[in-house]
Amino acid sequence: MRERSLRLTMVTAAIRLFLFMVAVAGIGVYLFFVFYWISDSYDALTERVFSSWVVPYQYGKDAGVNILESRTSQAMFFLWVTLLTSALATLLRKNLPKPEESTWVKALKGKAHRLLAYELPPCGFWIKWCGGMSVGDLLLVLLWLAVNAWYLGEYMSFYMERINAAFGVGVAMPYPKYQYVLERLALTFGLMLMPNVALLFFPIPHNSFINTLTGIPHERMIRYHRWMGHGTMWILVLHGCLYYLYWIVNGGFWKEFSDWGYNSSVNNLAGSLAFFCGLILWATSINWCRRKFFEVYYRCHIICFVGFFLFACWHYSYMWAFFVPGLLLYAVDLVCRAGQLGNVTTLTAAAVKPGGDLVTIQLQTDKRVSGCPLREIYMLFPTISRWQWHPFSVAASGPDGTLTLHVKRYGRFTQELIQRIRNMEPLPVRVTGTVGNDAVQRGWEGYSKLVLLGGGIGATPLLSILRDLVQRRSSKQAAGQSSPSSVHFVWTCRNPQEFTILDESLMQAASEPSGWLTISLHYTGSDPLDSHSTLAAAADSPNRHKSLQLKPASSINLKEGSDSEDGGEGGAAALHFAKASPFFWNMSRVIQPKTLNDLHLAAIHLLVYFGCFCATVVGYSYMAETSTYITTNGASRQPGMYWKSAMIMSFAQPVMALGLPFVLAVFPIHLWRYRKSCQAVKQGANGAALDLASPYSRQLDLGSRESSLSGSKVTLPGTDMALDIATGRPCMEELLASSGKDADSVGVYVGGPAPLEEAVHLLVCKLNGRKGGPHYDFHKEATFL
Repeated sequence: MRERSLRLTMVTAAIRLFLFMVAVAGIGVYLFFVFYWISDSYDALTERVFSSWVVPYQYGKDAGVNILESRTSQAMFFLWVTLLTSALATLLRKNLPKPEESTWVKALKGKAHRLLAYELPPCGFWIKWCGGMSVGDLLLVLLWLAVNAWYLGEYMSFYMERINAAFGVGVAMPYPKYQYVLERLALTFGLMLMPNVALLFFPIPHNSFINTLTGIPHERMIRYHRWMGHGTMWILVLHGCLYYLYWIVNGGFWKEFSDWGYNSSVNNLAGSLAFFCGLILWATSINWCRRKFFEVYYRCHIICFVGFFLFACWHYSYMWAFFVPGLLLYAVDLVCRAGQLGNVTTLTAAAVKPGGDLVTIQLQTDKRVSGCPLREIYMLFPTISRWQWHPFSVAASGPDGTLTLHVKRYGRFTQELIQRIRNMEPLPVRVTGTVGNDAVQRGWEGYSKLVLLGGGIGATPLLSILRDLVQRRSSKQAAGQSSPSSVHFVWTCRNPQEFTILDESLMQAASEPSGWLTISLHYTGSDPLDSHSTLAAAADSPNRHKSLQLKPASSINLKEGSDSEDGGEGGAAALHFAKASPFFWNMSRVIQPKTLNDLHLAAIHLLVYFGCFCATVVGYSYMAETSTYITTNGASRQPGMYWKSAMIMSFAQPVMALGLPFVLAVFPIHLWRYRKSCQAVKQGANGAALDLASPYSRQLDLGSRESSLSGSKVTLPGTDMALDIATGRPCMEELLASSGKDADSVGVYVGGPAPLEEAVHLLVCKLNGRKGGPHYDFHKEATFL
């Protein structure tokens, strides 16, 4: 029996390795095509191997017209099929049991990780400028530079050879040589946009096979999108400005600028419109604008990107081939979110802390979901704004699917939200985020020790990590896994009331004899600490530790257009929110998962790609029909056929890639689940039926009691457990150095304001520069827009 189990383990490991190699090979072939397709040797290979990769046009066979030419078929294979294969291989690999790695494999992976994570000097400059530059980051930057240098060198050497040959034989040219060089240089920068947009959209999806394959979360991946975005915009500026300069010195600026693709196959006016959309998108994406005027940034980012995509495809009709691959991965993510965000839920419990600036709320996920998000979810409150989605860090994910979040008053939105909760108003909520197996990513389990450094309410994701560790230790779920031997949580706050978020489970874990968890609290406010304790006592009441509750939904006058529906004899009342859902799914339910399982997700992948393929065929059918007419009737070539075909394709591709999987694989599933919930409510037999009867219908349940502020301590009422609150900031360097004793690797997780993150990041770089010490891994947990 043991031999059979060993063989099964070896076979599983071999299959996992094979699928990993398939996924990596798919990405490698993709990059190979992006690099290689412009070379002369690839043209020769095309003639020998790919010349038959065509799809004939049914009505133009006699004229030799094809819907898809060899070049288009190659792009679909090397840029679409490769990524789809990688995605499906990764999904299959994820569902295979992961065998325990041998010691030498762990050691090899640890050394490789340390090498790639090493921060390059000067660390302070890199951290301030771009959030740090590791060896892995440098390799990606060098790859990006190599792609662009390859394109620049290949094209300019080819063009300069032709220009020098023409002027070398003494041919009378109508323009000076520098004008030809200027025009070819401007064209080359335009061609360099192709590999950049082919790589630009890979980091955008919140969940994609790349995150699963590399283990890099979306929060870290998105900065690569920002880096490549800046580089792409600089190339775009050079392309546009050099062409404008060439038109000026050539004396035909307005004629060329206003050409809508009727004088050549390139639509110059559409290119200028794409250029202007790109400039607006770029200007509103800088940190200052993004953080000060987020709504301006968000709307401009969406609108201007749509304009940039459409006009760029109309400008040069083959540009779609490089836009689409990355956008298809994003389309899968959008389709999954589109089904989830149409459902409506409500708060199951809430509690307002003394002072009214901090609120704890709870939501409920579907009990059939096997995992809950440990990082963040996005929420929309239709009665406050029908368009604003806000990210919220998850403070705790209960085994029963309960999500706990802490909301602090910062601006108008949070102020209105807290006020409505204080008034106990029923609030419809639409939620999107990773809810399901993909949500649980415990990257902290592989470290010898953990140091968690929190600042203010930004420590919320760190509390989620702590509660998960406590829960898994108490339930012995982490048996057989390399859990950290010790955890040190350091929390600094200007408002000590935030410390009362700590609950009984965390305080009890901190007081265990094993000492695996240490919690250090530091008050950094300007007012005396005792004044906050006095204020809390004045605002206290006998029911302060209870959640805000409403009467049952069937017996109160619900606000904001909500109403109730009797569940029948023995059933509960269903809470409805009128016009809260775009699909008219107005009954309040628990948070629904994006997909049923990975098989469902694989089907969505296939339908997204198939829908885009059908749209591409539709777009090229117009060009094939026009070419058939021209060939059959001996008509002159029509340059406008290119941008018209691109216009049809650029509209059809998003509609088909998003619409086909949504209509066939996403909407029916969510509709079936909604109707099933409605039927359960109507039957109402034996308590079956209802997911959520009314808002605030439960006690706030963190699995244990909440703490309170008493002088310079955080205490747990009814017990002798207490945590001291120190005054002043902790010495981070001493803390990190002491945590590294007798440890091989230390995971440093930071959640708080940007200055705290930068300071800790710099300290981690400094400690890693010492010889003979442990390796410190820096992780930024708080999300800043």
